[in-house]
Amino acid sequence: MKLRQTLYEAFNIRDGEGATVAQLGVYSFLVGIFQAYYISLTNASFLAEFGVDYLPRGYLITGVVGYLVGFWLSRLQSRMAFTSLLSVALVFPLCLVCLFRLCAWLAPGPWLTFLMFVCIGPFISLVYFVFRALIGRLFNLRQSKRLFGLISSGDVLSAIIGFFSVPIVIVLLGDVIELLLFAGGALGLGWLVVLRINREYAEVLSADPVSDEDADTGGFTELFRDRYLLLIVVLATTVVLGFYYVDYVFLAQVRERFSDLEFLTRFISVLYGIIRVVELFVKTLLSGRLLNNYGLRFGLLALPALLCLTIIPAAILSLGLVESGQVVFLLVVLSKLIERVSVKAFHDPSFNVLYQPLPGAQRLGVQTRVEGLVQPLAIGLAGGTLWLFSLYGSFGLVMVVLALIVIGWAAVTLALHHQYKVSLLENLSQRVGTTSHAQRPDASHIVREARDGAEGNFRDWLDQMLREIQGRRELDSQLQQTSDPDQSPPPPLPTSVQHVAPRQRIDETVRRAAWSMAGIRDLENADDCGEVKLSLGRAIDAERANVFTLLGELYEAEQIQLVRDSFTSGDPEGRVYAMEQLDVLVETDLKSLLFPLLEDLQLSHRLRDLDTSFPQQKLTAVGRLCDVINSERHLANRWLRACALRALPNVSNDAILDEQIAQLFNHDPLLRETAADGIRQLSPDRLENCLKHLPEAFNNTMTSVREYPLYERMLMLHQSPLLSGLPETTLATLATNTRFQLVAAGDTVIPKGTALDAAHLLVRGKVDREDTGSVRQGPLFLDAWLWTPEAQSSTRASAREECAMFCIERATAVDIFDTWPEVAGRVVGAESLLAEQGHD
Repeated sequence: MKLRQTLYEAFNIRDGEGATVAQLGVYSFLVGIFQAYYISLTNASFLAEFGVDYLPRGYLITGVVGYLVGFWLSRLQSRMAFTSLLSVALVFPLCLVCLFRLCAWLAPGPWLTFLMFVCIGPFISLVYFVFRALIGRLFNLRQSKRLFGLISSGDVLSAIIGFFSVPIVIVLLGDVIELLLFAGGALGLGWLVVLRINREYAEVLSADPVSDEDADTGGFTELFRDRYLLLIVVLATTVVLGFYYVDYVFLAQVRERFSDLEFLTRFISVLYGIIRVVELFVKTLLSGRLLNNYGLRFGLLALPALLCLTIIPAAILSLGLVESGQVVFLLVVLSKLIERVSVKAFHDPSFNVLYQPLPGAQRLGVQTRVEGLVQPLAIGLAGGTLWLFSLYGSFGLVMVVLALIVIGWAAVTLALHHQYKVSLLENLSQRVGTTSHAQRPDASHIVREARDGAEGNFRDWLDQMLREIQGRRELDSQLQQTSDPDQSPPPPLPTSVQHVAPRQRIDETVRRAAWSMAGIRDLENADDCGEVKLSLGRAIDAERANVFTLLGELYEAEQIQLVRDSFTSGDPEGRVYAMEQLDVLVETDLKSLLFPLLEDLQLSHRLRDLDTSFPQQKLTAVGRLCDVINSERHLANRWLRACALRALPNVSNDAILDEQIAQLFNHDPLLRETAADGIRQLSPDRLENCLKHLPEAFNNTMTSVREYPLYERMLMLHQSPLLSGLPETTLATLATNTRFQLVAAGDTVIPKGTALDAAHLLVRGKVDREDTGSVRQGPLFLDAWLWTPEAQSSTRASAREECAMFCIERATAVDIFDTWPEVAGRVVGAESLLAEQGHD
């Protein structure tokens, strides 16, 4: 268990992902074995049998076969369930491999070698189509980017084993054709793994993400009508051309130097084994870190950029201006190494992400057509052009064309990355709709609409509330106009200062969030610390909201608003796309700060990712509570410190700490009273001695135990649905400065004819109205149904059971309504609902 947890931490695997990653990793491992033996055998056999001159024709036929297989697969997709499609996609190459071995025994010949060679491309496409389809269905976009490299590392490790074992297997079995047995066995086991995945995740895999009406029924030509899809097609075509041209020049250089079949097989297998060792190193130590830090553009651009460094010099030298045969050979081999390493480490994880911004109705259909139709046609195009060039016998011409392909590859990548950002924004806009541009609710508008639809006393109460809200705003406006009428507006800040200030504030925001995360971690197993952890969690949520505000100052505000709305929409997939938009929008140095705070990570992973920038000391529960109590106000508000004081006696092993004594001298009555209650709980005598040294004004609230101290009152306000969402500092001010009233069962809450000078917030209990006999149950503002034009209660209200209420001055209530329109909406909604209730 501990080893598994260590691995999860090391590879950032979250809860619920481990089993899926393991099974897909096993499939990837088996696919690597299959590739190692099949590619070593078929490439070496083809070169030994036909030589380099037949390679272009082999590529051309490979493209034709691949297109037919892709066309067949796209037809099956519309007729079969997803799980059945995956199974059939693997059964086809498995049956052919078995048939090849049987034919090699019964009727060997050059035709069999040629047929096995032209099946390399379709076979690889099918096994990786299954792999990518499973990842796309079982993981979301962010998970795919994070886990693709890890899962696909399985085929790297197995390929290393496979390629290096080929010479040994040949010696042991005596015939290279026996490699087919190992290739077929690995593919068969991979098929069994897929069947198990289909069974275990049947509900997820079988769930149709779109309805039949919305399903993608477009044909091949649909790929050319959308700019984004067209760029995907162009990039896929360019990439395939690059791959096959690199493969051709590599095999041509190898065949020019070696001709023996067994030696060719050993050379190719050992070289590919070395390539896979380098690939494993890059994937393990560099790939994930580079992709996370530099994003999709780096992942797509890394391969063509690196190939430019080797292909362009090789193309120049191959023109024969100087004698450089060995240098060209080494550059070509290095190009092959770069291509094989980078395609798995950078290109494949990044290219797979390009399908994710597409609607669910399109995604699998587009992927099938690109990989099953476009890529085989590109293979055929590569074979046809190489065949044409071979007629002229100019290796230098092939190298020049390859250099142009690689340059075009890089250019298309940049254009596609730009369009990817546009597609992400369109996806976010469609998910959020018009709500992202909705204005913040206005209290006066809410109250006015409720007043227009109300009758009787409630209408009069709302009319009075509306006048007071408008009067408050007019007064604020007059104060602003008369404060400094002649003062000119301050000059704008320099651009550099405008840009730096939000960055520094983001830094401080994430620092505060990391401190709160460390607090939750240290108190995770502590008893009676629930309110402390809840308050710390709310602090983290507030810091997240603050981050979006600051990002709006650094980047285009409309884009950030879309991201924010998607992030808070409650739609898991919308949140994923929001994070991806930030990934392509935000600079690398900011990602390392923001993503641990915003992404869906375990707490330990968040703190680990932030440890470089903001390391947090691990403390005991008592130490963390003391740290909260002693912290600065920008880290912990008064309510959080009060919660820590409340929890401290229960975790301090009956010891009275200096932090509690010190808070007795605090000018804040909430902290002072909570500290006194904690000391009284442990040692009343100690508290009495301490109180002798305090100012007399401080002793008034601490000498006796109150039934509902300020801490308990604060909890009542916090739990009131009407005040949900108000900052803890606002609620703490209400609890401290508002008159609290307890009314026993049967006593009068508000006598008839009493002047209504306050809004009575009922937080506990039930109230009867004398005129209707109906029962009103809190929480609600009692004045909302007792107000009369004469500002006196028209009826008597009595407590049906013990009631607790806060008497909030009307000015304070108006201020809350105006500042927090949601509260006004709840009061209006609660009254409308209560007006329809009958007798209890």
